[in-house]
Order: sequence, then C-alpha cells, then structure tokens
Amino acid sequence: ARATRSGTLTTTLSNGKEYAYDVTVPSASDITGWDVTVESWRPNATAGDLVRTETIDGLTTTNYKTSTVKTPINVKLDKLTTWDKIPEVGKAVSGTGHYEASFNWDTTAASGAYLDFGDTLEESMKVWINGKKVGGDVSTNPTKVKKDVGGVGKATIDDGTGKQVPLVGKNLYTGGINWLKPIVDVSPYLVNGSNDIVIEYTSSLSNVQLDRGVATVSVNKGGWWKYDIDYLSFGPSQAKLVPFVDVAYTASLDQLSDAVASAEELVANVNSGMYTEATATAFLAALDAAKAVLADNQAADAQRTSVRTALESAVKALTIHVEMVVDRVKLNQSQLRLVKGKTLKLEEGVYFTNGTTAYAGAATWKSSNTKVATVTKDGKVKAKKPGTATITVTSTKANAAGKKVTAKVKVTVVKKKPKAKVTKVSASVPKTMAVGKTAYITGKYSSAKATGIKVTYKSSKTKVATIDKVGRIQAKAKGTVKITVRAGSKSKTYTVKVK
Repeated sequence: ARATRSGTLTTTLSNGKEYAYDVTVPSASDITGWDVTVESWRPNATAGDLVRTETIDGLTTTNYKTSTVKTPINVKLDKLTTWDKIPEVGKAVSGTGHYEASFNWDTTAASGAYLDFGDTLEESMKVWINGKKVGGDVSTNPTKVKKDVGGVGKATIDDGTGKQVPLVGKNLYTGGINWLKPIVDVSPYLVNGSNDIVIEYTSSLSNVQLDRGVATVSVNKGGWWKYDIDYLSFGPSQAKLVPFVDVAYTASLDQLSDAVASAEELVANVNSGMYTEATATAFLAALDAAKAVLADNQAADAQRTSVRTALESAVKALTIHVEMVVDRVKLNQSQLRLVKGKTLKLEEGVYFTNGTTAYAGAATWKSSNTKVATVTKDGKVKAKKPGTATITVTSTKANAAGKKVTAKVKVTVVKKKPKAKVTKVSASVPKTMAVGKTAYITGKYSSAKATGIKVTYKSSKTKVATIDKVGRIQAKAKGTVKITVRAGSKSKTYTVKVK
C-alpha cells in the first residue's frame, strides 16, 4: 500500500485482515529555480520568402514557402507556470519550451516520489531526470528507428528557415508524460542529493494563428463536437515533487500478526500469576518486542520472523507454578445458529479455585459432527452443511474430584440466511453484589432463528465491577455500575449496586 501524506494508513487485505500503520511522509514541494527558454514560432512577415525552382524533362516548377521565424525568450522562474501567465511570453506564443532546474532528494525519507505537472497538459512534453528520459524507451518499431541518410552529397531537407540540413535521424521514444493526467512516478530516476531535470515541451500553433487573425475565438455551442476555439494555456502549470511511502504486506507480517493475537489472549493468565515469574517475564518481553516490530511498517521479513519465533518459544516455555484445580468452564453464549460457510468465534473461560482464570490454552475444543460444523483450537466455529452439532470445550486440568470440566453449545447450521433478527436480549444479572463477590451470567436472545449472533459483555465502570468476555462479573468496589449484554445489534443494560 502507498501513502502520499502523513497519518494512519489503514489497509484491508484480501484475507480480511486489517492493518493500520502510522506513516510519516515528507510534504510535497515545488521544484524551484527554473531556467526557461521559450522559442516563439511565427511565419516570416514576407510570405513565400523561400523559393525553389526545379526543371525536370524541360518542365520548370517554382515552389514558394514561408519560412518560420524562431525567436528565443529567456526567462527565470521560481516556480513553473503556463506561458500565458509569464509576462515575457504571453498567451499569443506558440512553439517550443526548454526548461532546466535542479532539486534535492533524500532517499532515506521516502520510498519514492511522483512528479505532478498539474491537472492537465496541453500538447506534448518529454522529461529527463539526471540524463534519463522519464517514461518510455527508444522505439524498436522498424518504421521509427533512427536512420541517418544525410551527409556530404546526400539528401538534405529544409529546416523551415530556408537552410538545407542533412537528413540525420533522431531517437523516437515510446510512452512518456500522459497529457490527460500528467503525473508520473520518477522514483527510478532519482539519486540521493542533487538531481537535474530537463523538460522539452512542444505546443501546437493554435495560439499564434489566433493572434494573427487566421482563426478567431469562437464557442461551438451547437455542434456535436462541442469544440471551442480559444487560446490554450501552453506549458506545464507546475512541477511538484510528491513523495510517497510504501508499506509491504508479506506472509511474515501475517504470521507475526497471528502470533501476537494468540499471545495476547494469554496476557490475562500471565498477569493472574498462573505462571512462574521467570517464564512470565520472558513471555511479556517477547510479546512487547513482537508488537514493536509489528507496528514498524518498514520492518524486514527476517526481523518479523525472528521476533515471531522468539515469541512462540516464550509461549511454549510458560510454566504453571502451582497445581491448578478447575472450578468451572463457561462459554460466552448458550445458543448459536450459522449459515452454511460462515464462521463465528466462541469465547471460553476456565476458572480455577485459586481465583485465576484462563481464556486460551487451558481447554480443548471438539465438534460432535465435523460434517456439519468444525471448531478450531481457539474456538472458531465454521458451518459446513445444514444440520446440528454440539461444540464441547474441555479443561486440560481437572476439578477437585479429579475430572475434567466441560461446557457445551448446540450449533444449528442452515442453508440460507433467514429474515429473523434479534429483537430481545436477556440475562440473569444480580441487582446487588458485595465487594469481592463473583457472579456468572449468560446472555440469551430471541428470535432463536437469527444467525451469526455473538454474545458480548461490557461494564460501564471497571473500577466498581468488571465483566469478562465470557460473562463473569467481579465486584471490585462500592458503587453503581451498568452491565450491558449485547447480541448482534440489540442490547440490554442492567444496573448493579455493589455494597
């Protein structure tokens, strides 16, 4: 993805993942300090001043042509503008323009730059930067390759001023500056430090013909072509250098993003004291390092791979320092209906008798019918075909009786999305709680035929009471708090007073 302005660059990839990076891009700036020579082309005041007489097989012919008077107009410009806005040139001039300037470029400040010549461009223009033509290559078309057929005793051609010159060919190029949208990527031609730019511009002869009265200004309101005859603004209206910063999204970025997301689900467990201090400290340090690299839009693939590997190793090294006894296992919802092909991530909570909680890595998932619905190791359910299946989450540790604890939810898969929507949300939320007490709630919704609905929870004042993503409320301090249970686009808010 490419940014031409500083700010947050947000990109959504084809796999649905969204990345947001803060990018700093140098401001666009005009190239200044131009030496300009406009060569004004006008016909000789004496019409037919070029005379050529030939006699072939006794027949004599005389050809009369009017020579072109080419008058150079030298000006210096701070910034480029069109000829009609340059007092020394004016709107009546047609001909050619030669522009030269220098500008500085810092290759470390941006990935590259565009050169913006304005909204549109009348006629044609070629640009060279540091001696290299911008856009296009020397044509290899046999009818356009350079041919030198002139020389001593060979053919010559009138140069338009009455002077005969040898027929010496010139290189013809493909491509160049688009006159409809004269903005071009000049990154391949830039060097660090000082850069030289040369512009060769060619206009039509319309303005000089209007000035001579050969044509008149007219507005074609009635004709189908609707082409107005009027003076044109010849020459580029600006030469603005527009830096840009490229952000590359590679497989290593996706892999690091997934690793960080998985690791962040363990943070609550780590902070709860579940793991030994040494392994917990190493894990948090590895996670911070991985997040820093993930946030760096210029990080190399090797760097991303390195911190991801270190983070995955730190996750594997986490060591539980006490024997954990499971109190209960809970899911965030007790109902789920999905359309074939859709997915939804369930949230699990494994609660231990010592007060700690695990939200990832402390339970396993299983589907009773994988032909109907599958479930990943982190609880993401995917609907495969119409039918029903039971999703079971089982603690990896046992309860006081030595048995593993489970929680289940029935999943119904339908072929097409029904019109049914969530119209009501409810939960058994206590009206009062004592400080230090815990309550578990599960949100329900109707219509039960609504599909793709995830139940979530929120506390208005976490200093008074918290509620986790599974539905456990913990009273922290005296006060009043609002607990919101949401299912799809509907929600219900309950007031809880903590005493």
